[in-house]
Amino acid sequence: MERVSGKSVLSRRMVVLAVASVLAVTAASLYLAFSPPSLSGDVSERIAAIHKMTVERPRGAGGVLARAAEDDPSPEVRREAVGALGHFIEPQFRPAVVTCTTDQVADVRAMAAGTLGLYGDAEAADVLARMIADDTETRVVQAALGGLADCKAPMAIVALLETAEKNTSTEVRMVAMKSLLRKYEGKVPDGVTPDDEKRWRDLLQRWRRFDRIKDAYATAGVTLVNRPGDIIGHDHHPERRD
Repeated sequence: MERVSGKSVLSRRMVVLAVASVLAVTAASLYLAFSPPSLSGDVSERIAAIHKMTVERPRGAGGVLARAAEDDPSPEVRREAVGALGHFIEPQFRPAVVTCTTDQVADVRAMAAGTLGLYGDAEAADVLARMIADDTETRVVQAALGGLADCKAPMAIVALLETAEKNTSTEVRMVAMKSLLRKYEGKVPDGVTPDDEKRWRDLLQRWRRFDRIKDAYATAGVTLVNRPGDIIGHDHHPERRD
């Protein structure tokens, strides 16, 4: 009887140890699954980790990316992090994206403009419009124009048309008009450029007459200045892209 009892105790101990081992492995697996990811290593390793987070989207990844976008000492990492935040469009991460729009490195600001446009609202449009007005780097301005093209807010339409008319750079004006017309599956007619002042004014005025443009200005609370005298020849509806 004693020998049987001893075996029974030993068996129970083995079961307890086996269960404890399973629980330890399970706990470790759960920790790895639910603990926030982190960025470490050199620049290339941190960038690789960002790309991995973008694909796998582990819990807590958005917060890690937001902190990297704002604070990482490497501009390459900040650029990749704010670009990756385009896959985590949530209100709590917007401040990090907005912070990046004023980063000291132009490539970071340009990437941030594209991500900000994905929020698609008036707040995003206002920031992008300020970037267009204030930033001195052409690639940043063009990225902000692209962000406005993705932005559904009425102010985005207003900012694009105003930029197409008033910006001092002919290159920027052309990009602004292309970005605006992209919203309506339109295109700039062949041969029409801001350098051809008369035909450019004609194009602007035709689009000012478009009801959806008028509605955007009214909703944004901005006065739309019509210049009927800028129309050349017979009138056409802008949707016909003549």
